[in-house]
Amino acid sequence: MTVGHRAIALSGRAFASGEAARAWLARLGPALALVLVVAVFALLTTEPSRYLSPFNLRIVLSQTVIVALGAIGMTIVIVGGGIDLSVGATIALTGVVAALAIGAGWPALMAAAAAVLAGGLVGIANGLLITGLRVVPFIATLGMLGIARGVAKWLAHEQTVNVPPTWLNDLLVTFPRPSWMLLPAGVWIALALAAMTATVLRRTVFGRRVFALGSNELAARACGIDTDRLKVVIYGSAGALFGLAGVMQLATGVRRWDGPTTSRRSSSARSSCSPWRWIGCGWDGRRHECGMRNAECGVDRTLVVRRRRHCGSNPARSIPHSAFGIPH
Repeated sequence: MTVGHRAIALSGRAFASGEAARAWLARLGPALALVLVVAVFALLTTEPSRYLSPFNLRIVLSQTVIVALGAIGMTIVIVGGGIDLSVGATIALTGVVAALAIGAGWPALMAAAAAVLAGGLVGIANGLLITGLRVVPFIATLGMLGIARGVAKWLAHEQTVNVPPTWLNDLLVTFPRPSWMLLPAGVWIALALAAMTATVLRRTVFGRRVFALGSNELAARACGIDTDRLKVVIYGSAGALFGLAGVMQLATGVRRWDGPTTSRRSSSARSSCSPWRWIGCGWDGRRHECGMRNAECGVDRTLVVRRRRHCGSNPARSIPHSAFGIPH
């Protein structure tokens, strides 16, 4: 082999290794950015050890379960080339459905299934509007946002729905029982669903078709894919995940904080679900409609900045600043 051939071979190997490094960086980039953000905020606090304490991490993970479930469903929709603006209203509606079902004497499992089914029906309705009437996803889901919001208010009579405590209230409890679970059951459910969704999108025919639909719908249809049915399945699956997020939202109605810096809440407390929690203060951004109090929005809605701004200032039901390493 001549010197020129060796140089070409070495340059080819270097190019291949550079491509592999860029591919790995593209995969790990979001995780590295998240670690960097956490490190920056930890250094900005007066006590980084408290900010990164297991207690604080449990709180953060418990809070992100509802958003994570919504993000998993939205990921499927976006990969398929669509968009869904009715996420928050669907979560509010399904939470109210679960609360009313439990209040009517349904078993907790059946109430959760009813909420997931309601979310799936909302998603299927979105899919049928998009495929049947050829409405742009942005407009169709924007209209569904108003419909779901109105139905949620109508079912709840525009007030908080109080229900007796069930095992659903333990899905996002900070210190789960048994203790070997380490994290709340809702966190494990969200992680399992995230892993399952990633596997389905990457390793199954359905996932390949979703990617094909999002890349080029005309080409996917030319390859024999029933794009209309696929869209209905995509939006229905996302709606079911939004329904599960509504169940998790109901689970935040009762929290037992057994840590040394917080008060213990009675296990006989009643859970609550209000359509204003996500419609007025979350996804819809209409903060002036937020009629929450500490008893309604739970400890996780009273963290640091927002605890006095929106939910009152009852110290017995608020997490102290010291739990986050932030001075008063």
